[in-house]
Amino acid sequence: MPQFLARDDKGISQHLGQNFWFQVLAFLCWIFAPITAPSAAPPHGVSEAGWQRWLAINYYQPESTSKSRQYQSEIINADYFLAPQGQQNPEAELQTFLQILNDENGTETACRYPARLSWAYQYLAHQLQRPRPQCPEFEKSSNPSTIKEISLLFASGYFESPASAFGHILLKFAPEANLFTDYFMDSSLNYGANTQGQDVGVRYIFNGLMGGYSASYQRNNAFLNTQNYTARQQRDVWEYPLKLNTTQRQFVIEHSYELKRARFTYYFLTDNCAHRIARMLELATHGQFKAAGKGPWLQPGQVVQALQQQGWLTSETRHISLKAQARNAYQRLPRAEQRLMQKAMQGTHKITDLTDQQLQLLNMLLDTEAASYANKAKQANKYTKLQQLRQEVLLARLARPPLPVSERLPLNPAVSASATTPATAAAPAKLTVAQKFKESAGSTFLTYRAANHDLLDTPVVGQPPSKFIFGEVTGEIGNNGAKLHSAVLLDIISLNPAPLPQVFGTERSWGLKVAYSPQSKICEKCSTAMVEGKLGQAATLGKNTTVFALLGGQLNSRETSRNEHLMAVLEIGAVRPLGPLQSLATYRASVGPFAGSVQNLAALELAYPANATTTLQLRAEHDGKAGAVVLGVGLELQ
Repeated sequence: MPQFLARDDKGISQHLGQNFWFQVLAFLCWIFAPITAPSAAPPHGVSEAGWQRWLAINYYQPESTSKSRQYQSEIINADYFLAPQGQQNPEAELQTFLQILNDENGTETACRYPARLSWAYQYLAHQLQRPRPQCPEFEKSSNPSTIKEISLLFASGYFESPASAFGHILLKFAPEANLFTDYFMDSSLNYGANTQGQDVGVRYIFNGLMGGYSASYQRNNAFLNTQNYTARQQRDVWEYPLKLNTTQRQFVIEHSYELKRARFTYYFLTDNCAHRIARMLELATHGQFKAAGKGPWLQPGQVVQALQQQGWLTSETRHISLKAQARNAYQRLPRAEQRLMQKAMQGTHKITDLTDQQLQLLNMLLDTEAASYANKAKQANKYTKLQQLRQEVLLARLARPPLPVSERLPLNPAVSASATTPATAAAPAKLTVAQKFKESAGSTFLTYRAANHDLLDTPVVGQPPSKFIFGEVTGEIGNNGAKLHSAVLLDIISLNPAPLPQVFGTERSWGLKVAYSPQSKICEKCSTAMVEGKLGQAATLGKNTTVFALLGGQLNSRETSRNEHLMAVLEIGAVRPLGPLQSLATYRASVGPFAGSVQNLAALELAYPANATTTLQLRAEHDGKAGAVVLGVGLELQ
């Protein structure tokens, strides 16, 4: 189970009553209540500040509420520690480290922990018998004296992986501020689950929720990371230089070196890249930076927003994905040239007849298509033909003079002040109060959504609309009292429009839903446990409209007046802004193959951002027999 559900708090399961609203209130109070840690006197010769720092940089957590020193480190591999009981005994680990440090033959071992060395010479210099040792291996691999800046990188969601929908963050180490080192000499600090190749799909989410993976920090080349995100995975990368002083930067460099050997337990919601990168920055700043988030969950975007709000960011740069570059360049073409590009990609127009600029754009479009095909074995024939066309384009470009630098597409286009970016995006959690109006009777809904990101949210600039709801509970109050209306574990719609907006491309879009809910707001007694999967395509029409069509099936736990146990599902829709409003129009058909029943549902949703944290919402739906209108107010929660 998720880490926050595994706490040693037996009173929760023993004392919650059967009343739904009492359970919800008790659960929220438990989640948001501050967690206090027991204190214990530091060992002899160690100041209180020094002892707390030692506990923090070795990730010791108290195991009981007694005043005895009973600890357990979050680092799960015993070989990280020097003392036999180092995972549970911070005092024994400290004494062993000091003995090794004072031993001239212990230099190599002590140098595995450069952050510990800095701690020892700050807090316990009077107990040390020799100067700080030189650590050539650390100096060679980390180059601490050359790193002038540390930045936070935010990578947007990856369409083929539902686990990446909230994005990913990592740290970048920059030696100097020039073009060469910016893209070829940087290194980065990444944190992620060790999945052994099981890094996509529902299996990843299940193991991630249940703590089925270990996780670790890795130092990588940032250029390779950025290229992997922007070219292969088609993700935008946002870069934010951090206002860290020399001491703070030095700590991050030293601590990341020693943590290469550490392993942690990975939890998708409660101990992920956001938690660990935020923890690194909190340790570096001695708690001056406070990560955002209520409760135990934390998402990458919240860390970016917290850094922005607390003044730790100096600037914002967007490393645009290959797909976004291709789409933007394509949209700037006249209609005649757009048709020419389509013919060239289909192999019905001579490559040698294209201009230099058209060849450059065609090469970019083909690279984008190749990234979509590369990992799909079933499309090997198409990929081979695509590679042949890419080879023709490359040979044609090599036969001509290179384009002037000024005519190349910008790598990092400027972002307008009004655009939505990771630093200014909406908070991930949401509380909504809504009123339903029907001909027979209305009711009131109260919804808490732990992870709020749906098709009506304004997407980050450069990203198409998408939906990722993880953890949502809705209660309904009507004439028959209060009841559970729905509980959504997972609801995803991942739209992946092709770079050519006028046609449906080869990229797939998909949907996945695991929930207990009704098919619509119209039916009062139709809630059922369900699993639904859909696959389809999406396309961009013009610059603002995204259309999609998804086809799949739904498995239900019971039959109701609106569904059978097994149903085929078709869903088509369009998302577009209407002035200050964001709109979503959908038509959904559900067909029971055995009874032959057909259920239709047409819906229109509108969202209006009243201010930075409040959204007015409207949903109107009709199934051909009856209709309902729901008006609500959503409040974003950090």
